Amino acid sequence: MDLNSPPVEMFFFPFVGGGHQIPMIDIARVFASHGAKATIITTPKHSLSFQTSIHRDQESDLPISIHALELSDNVDIADTDMSATSYTDTSMLQEPLQNLLVERKPDCIVHDVFHRWSADAIDSVGIPRITFNGNGCFAHCVRENMERYKPHEKVTSDLEPFIVPGLPDGIELTTSQLPFLGRPPNGGGLHKRMRGSDEKSFGVMVNSFCELETAYVDYFRNELGVKVGSMHWMSPRTESWVSVGRDKVEAAVKRLMGSGEEAAEMRRRAEKLGVKAKIAVEERGFSCKNADALIQELKSRRQS
Repeated sequence: MDLNSPPVEMFFFPFVGGGHQIPMIDIARVFASHGAKATIITTPKHSLSFQTSIHRDQESDLPISIHALELSDNVDIADTDMSATSYTDTSMLQEPLQNLLVERKPDCIVHDVFHRWSADAIDSVGIPRITFNGNGCFAHCVRENMERYKPHEKVTSDLEPFIVPGLPDGIELTTSQLPFLGRPPNGGGLHKRMRGSDEKSFGVMVNSFCELETAYVDYFRNELGVKVGSMHWMSPRTESWVSVGRDKVEAAVKRLMGSGEEAAEMRRRAEKLGVKAKIAVEERGFSCKNADALIQELKSRRQS
């Protein structure tokens, strides 16, 4: 490969909800720090707040920028930040995004699958795409095996527990604990579209790091076979694994902040994971190596 060739250009297309925007921006910053030309695609309404997030990186001369899509008549997405849900319609962004992809022809685009139209739109212009939904490997594995084995369809009530088959651990759930879109009679329609989007993609961007969930990283790679080239690309951030009620979150926080030995052990474990997460993004760390490997694979695709 010519050392003087232009850097890999990667687009990042986050969903409009705050819980999905922050990790996507962090991923873009990681790849910019590894020499990729990272462009975050957003709407005019979001561009200013995004710019604040990357200001320090730009002052350090990292190749990261914001591109606000051109929208007609100054319209924008009605729901923003934490008010956005998976039902939020972002289809007004489809044509501007496709026009930009045709014009710029990036080496790949990382897109949030909550833009439900995005996979087909990106595929139609022939740009390699990597999917992102904000989850770690655990959630991906649970979702896949729920679709594969459908254990929730074999119980008689929303409160009857069932085991999700095939996982490294005995994960027990009830239908009432499933995300709303995954429950009957909704049938998990969004989850099916997410799965189809993953299968046709260049790969999956996972919001995790290996030491956090080693068994599920291995299961994701070896049993489910969801790959990006020869590897999985991991974001250094972490996410909650399952949806739980507010009362359970409050109980967990109280346990963590308590004065007993259990609370002390929880804090020690959290501290250790924090150290491991920091190591993951440092030079020679797991996420660092994966970022470099993806960039090299994208360079190699230019020759094919």
